[in-house]
Amino acid sequence: MTKNAFTSTVPIRKHRREVLYLLEHHQVVVVVGATGCGKTTQICQYLRRAKWTTPGRKMVCVTQPRRASAQTVAMRVCEEIAAREEEEEEEEEDGTRIFPKTSTRKASLLGGTVGVSVRFETLKSAETEIVFCTDGSLLRELLEDPLLQKYSVVMVDEAHERSLNTDVLLGLLKKVTRKRKELRVIVSSATIDAEAFREFFRAEEEEEEEEKEEEKKTNNKNAGVSSSFAPSSSSYGQPAILSVEGRRQHPVRTFYSEEPVADYVKASAECAINIVRLDLRNNPGDILIFLTGEKEVEECADILEEHLRSQRLDREVLICPFYAGLDNAKQAKAFRAPPRNTRKIIIATNIAETSVTIEGVSFVIDCGFVKIKAFDCERNSETLQIVRASSSSAKQRAGRAGRVRPGTCFRLYPEKYFARLDKTSVPEIIRADVSGTILQLKALGIDNIAHFDWFEAPPVKHVVIALELLHALGAIDDDAKLTSVVGVKLAELPLEPKLGKALLAGCDYGCTNEMLTICSYFSIENTCFLPARAGQMRNLDEAKANFAAREGDGITSLNIQRGYAWNDRNRRGFCEENYLNFRTMQRVQSVRSQLKKYLLQRLDVVFGQNKTQLDEEKKLESILRSICAGFFSNAATLAPYGGGDDGAATYLTIRNKRTVYVHQSSILYGATTKLPQVVVYQTAEVNNENKEYIRNVSSVGDLQWFKDVAGHFYAFDDDDNDNDDDR
Repeated sequence: MTKNAFTSTVPIRKHRREVLYLLEHHQVVVVVGATGCGKTTQICQYLRRAKWTTPGRKMVCVTQPRRASAQTVAMRVCEEIAAREEEEEEEEEDGTRIFPKTSTRKASLLGGTVGVSVRFETLKSAETEIVFCTDGSLLRELLEDPLLQKYSVVMVDEAHERSLNTDVLLGLLKKVTRKRKELRVIVSSATIDAEAFREFFRAEEEEEEEEKEEEKKTNNKNAGVSSSFAPSSSSYGQPAILSVEGRRQHPVRTFYSEEPVADYVKASAECAINIVRLDLRNNPGDILIFLTGEKEVEECADILEEHLRSQRLDREVLICPFYAGLDNAKQAKAFRAPPRNTRKIIIATNIAETSVTIEGVSFVIDCGFVKIKAFDCERNSETLQIVRASSSSAKQRAGRAGRVRPGTCFRLYPEKYFARLDKTSVPEIIRADVSGTILQLKALGIDNIAHFDWFEAPPVKHVVIALELLHALGAIDDDAKLTSVVGVKLAELPLEPKLGKALLAGCDYGCTNEMLTICSYFSIENTCFLPARAGQMRNLDEAKANFAAREGDGITSLNIQRGYAWNDRNRRGFCEENYLNFRTMQRVQSVRSQLKKYLLQRLDVVFGQNKTQLDEEKKLESILRSICAGFFSNAATLAPYGGGDDGAATYLTIRNKRTVYVHQSSILYGATTKLPQVVVYQTAEVNNENKEYIRNVSSVGDLQWFKDVAGHFYAFDDDDNDNDDDR
C-alpha cells in the first residue's frame, strides 16, 4: 500500500471539513481520536493545504512529549507530502500547478517543508511550513518569542500523557491566546479527558467582555487580517470538541500468568520464543514486547538471540530493539516489513505505546511495568523508579495487537493484579522536580508562581524545595526574583539548573572547554558504553579501564573525549574497538557544539587561552570544583563499611544520612581501593528492592569546597570544618 493510499483510508480524512470549520470559528479545538486515526500526521497537512501556512513566516507547530516520536512522525509526514506532490505533478493535465516543480525535492528532505526541533537539534529553513518539536523545545522558543508570532496554529499532541512540559505549555498557551486572538490551538490525544481541557480553556464571562472592548478599540488595526485567521463569532473564545473514531479494531484475546513472574525480562523472551515456534502461516503477525528501559531491551535481545540460535530459529526471526536512544537506522528497522517467511520481534519501551504506530503486530507481551522519574521530598532528589503501569496503559499496549487482524496479548502478571492498577498514570507535574520549570516561568516574567494558570498545580512541597535549590544555586534572590548574574544565564541554557550551574562555574574557574565536554556527557541519559552482552563482560571492563579516572565519571568522560577527538580519521572504528556507542558519541559532539554556540552567542563567553595557564593539578581541581558547584545538593561521604554486596561502593548522603550505592554505569562501580571519601552525583535510581543507586559520580577534594560554593546550604562547625551537620 502506498503512503497516499494509506492516508486516504485513515478515519480523520472523513472529518477534514469539520477540522477546518471548527478552526475558523473557535480559537481552541480539542480533538479526541483513538490511536491510528491519523490525527497526528494528517491535521497539519490539511492546514497546510488550506493555506494556514506561509513558508518560513507562518507555520503549524505540532508538539510531542518525546524526542524520538517528534523525529519519527516528522519523517513520516515529510515522506507523505513528497509522495503527494509527486503524484500531483504527474497527474497535471491543464498546465497549472498547485506547487512549484522544485518543491518535491525540498519536501522529501527533513528541514524543507517539514522541520523538526528537539533539544540540541533543529532542522528548519526558509521553506519550512510544518514543525514537529518536543514540548520542551516550544517552551524554550517562548523565551525568545513570547507570543509565538511565527506560528498560526499550535497542536499539542499526546496530551493524555500529561508530561510536565505539556501541562506547563497548556498554561502558557492559554495566556498567549488571550493576547493573540488569531492564534489557534489544537489539543489532541487518544485517551484525553476532553471536558477537562475544554473547561481549562473556556473564557470566563468577565474576560470575554474585556476582550470585546479590546476588539472594538483595535478593529481598524486588524482590518488587514485575513478572514482565515480572524475571530468570526461570539463563540470564538469557547473551545470546541471533535471526536474521531479510530480505525476498525480487531478483537484481542488477553492471557494472564498464573503467578507474578520473578524475572519479566527473561519471561518476555521465553514467551516470544514460544510464539515463534507456532506456524507462521496459521499464526501470522509480528511480536511487540514492552519493557521499561534500554538496558532491559538489550538484555532481552541478547537472550532471544542466544536461544533462537541454539534452537536454529534465528533465520526465521528479525529482532528489532526500539527505544529513544537508538540510532535512526536501527529505529527504522522496527517499521519496515520483515522478509518473507520471517517474523519480526520488536522489543520496545513505552514509546511504542501511543507515540508511534508499528504496523503488522499481532502479538503483544506486556511486562506490566514502566520506568518513571519521581521527585522524592525525603531524598530531596529526582529518582528513576520502576512502577506498575496504569490500566489505561495496559489497554493501549494490548490494542497494538488488533490493528491489522485479531490479536493476542500476554500479560506477565495475574488477572487480579490488573483490577488493582490505577486507572491512569499520575501526571508528571505531581511527581517531578519543578526547579527547571519554575526557572523558565520566572524567565518569562511570571514571578508569582502560585497565581500561574496551572492545568494542575504541582505539590506545594515540591515548589518550596525547588525555590530553595534555585536560591542556593544563586538563580533567584531573597525576594524570589531572577538574578541577573546567574538566573538569567541559567534560564538561557538548555540544561537542568544543576548542570547549567556547573557549566557556568567552569567559565569562572577557567575550565570552560572541559566543563562543556562533561556537561555534554552528563546531559545524555544513556551511558556512552555499549550494554554488556553475553561473553563480552571482560572485554567491556578492560575498555572502561583504559579511560577510568579515580576522580569519577566527569574526568573519565574527558579521557573518552580526548581519545575520540584524537582518532578523527576512523571514529567509528575507535568506538567499536572500545565498546563505545557510536550514535551516543555523535550526540555528545552535537550537544557540545550547540552548548558552545549558546555560550558564545547568548552569554558572550570568550574561548581561548587563559592569561594564567593552569598546571594539570590546578586544572583538575578547577574541574572538580565546578562539578561540586552544580551538584553540591547531591553530596555523600564514603560509608565506614565500604562496598556493598553486589560490588557497588556504599556512601552516606550528607543530608538525611541515607545509604546510597554507586550505579553499575559509573566508572567507580566495582572499585575496592582508592575510593573518593566525598562525592557529588547527578541523579539517583531506585530499584525494586528500594536501594538507591547514584549515577555520574565525581569526587570532592575537600569538605571546605561545600563551604565555598554553598555555605548557606550546609551548616559547618566553625571549630571543625569536617563536621557536616545538616542545616
